[in-house]
Amino acid sequence: MTAATALMQSQSSTNIRPFDLRRDLGAVADLVEQCFAETLDNDGKRFISNMRSAARRAQRLGWAALAAENFSIQLGGFVWERDGEIIGNLSLIPARALEKRTYLIANVAVHPDFRRSGIARKLTEAAVDHLRKRGVTTAWLQVRAENEAAQTLYQNQGFIERARRTTWHSENTTRSVANPEVAVRPQRHQDWPKQHLWLQRLYPPEVVWHLPLNFSMLRPGIRGTFRRALSERSFMQWSAFAQGQHIASLTWQSSYSQADFLWLAAAPDHEEAGAYNLLTHARKSLRAGRMLSLDYPEGRMSGTLEACGFEAHQTLIWMESKLL
Repeated sequence: MTAATALMQSQSSTNIRPFDLRRDLGAVADLVEQCFAETLDNDGKRFISNMRSAARRAQRLGWAALAAENFSIQLGGFVWERDGEIIGNLSLIPARALEKRTYLIANVAVHPDFRRSGIARKLTEAAVDHLRKRGVTTAWLQVRAENEAAQTLYQNQGFIERARRTTWHSENTTRSVANPEVAVRPQRHQDWPKQHLWLQRLYPPEVVWHLPLNFSMLRPGIRGTFRRALSERSFMQWSAFAQGQHIASLTWQSSYSQADFLWLAAAPDHEEAGAYNLLTHARKSLRAGRMLSLDYPEGRMSGTLEACGFEAHQTLIWMESKLL
């Protein structure tokens, strides 16, 4: 008899219980690392390390130590426990999407020995039921594009696809040669109206809520400068012109994560030409050795991005469920 079969025969509602921040944090960190070891990037590894660090401090100092951890105090959700061991987890993270209170379902992990036994489905059902009872109207989650089994599970739970986005990283040293017919210069005040319009098309509301992108910080003038100063981030912006026509803009935004962010805005009919020269210019202008990250619609401009020295890191499907 397999472990999964034995589990199915013995499982009961007592297998699921709410996540306990004080006693479960370390075990959940171990489980998430085991389940996602092949896809964890440096930010993910750092998050798990922070979870373990918080768990150790909690054991020594108690609840006050966890209260000091900004990330962990937001973690809720459910775990699946068997014989005192946590073999399944689902995290619920409060968020605000499309001007509504919502929750992000994350860290859905099942121990490899107990997969395909319904644990992920039951954890998801418990989470959705929990949110409905508390009057939450929507829930969101992300799933890797290649994980078809998880997509089917979430579709059966009422989640619908809202966006597919690929994250591109500048991880190699390839240097492209700029097209002399496209000029790049620093952003000017008069460039903003078109840049703002293009940004809204490429980063619509169903996408922008979960990105560290704030349009008001990118606008020129006193208000934009003030907001950027308050953000404690650094920004650089450029615009591309072809035959005197403004065709695209690019923003570099510093971060404390493994990569700095790039936000591209381009006219649909000049997207590739503008993006090519702007990305080429950015890679030459910015500090060497620092990774750059660009979020973009799946399948869009793949050849151009690769020619500029970017590699596809991952494609995520964002899904939403209307709970009420």
